[in-house]
Amino acid sequence: DDAPLLVFHGVKDMTVLINQTDAIEEAYKKHNLPVSVCRLKDAGHGGFVFYSAENAKRLCEFLKTACTVK
Repeated sequence: DDAPLLVFHGVKDMTVLINQTDAIEEAYKKHNLPVSVCRLKDAGHGGFVFYSAENAKRLCEFLKTACTVK
């Protein structure tokens, strides 16, 4: 009954390494839990790219899907 998870991760992040996101994604999938990961190839740890129009759209679409009453 875990909530769906959305992760944005900068591939060039040296604070939180990408393998940590990979491990979270793998654990969710192993237990058939809903997970979406957006790997931002030119991003580090934080910054404007996380708030870009493209990523805001991804977030809104995720929320529409995650919050749908079934």
